[in-house]
Amino acid sequence: MLTSEQSDGKRTYRLTEAGKQELKNEAETMLRIWKRAEQRPGVPGSVRRQRRWRGRAAEVMKAALGAATRASHESTRIAKIREILERARRDLNAIKKK
Repeated sequence: MLTSEQSDGKRTYRLTEAGKQELKNEAETMLRIWKRAEQRPGVPGSVRRQRRWRGRAAEVMKAALGAATRASHESTRIAKIREILERARRDLNAIKKK
């Protein structure tokens, strides 16, 4: 139901015609799922806000992977990348516990 392509270092996904038809057939179900997700207790903010956070997290991960790829033979740079990611993980877990 999906196809994927890689261009300029980015992977894009597209629905096939069968996938588009499936979405049309299940439109009401999809709306119910999204409405339920937006109202789920314990989830801060809207689904849209969560998508933005996921996007930012993906950008950080992409930057880390890119830096690691370019520094693959330099142990001090790899250690620095690990340190940054570990510090971010600890800081985020500390916020989560509050």
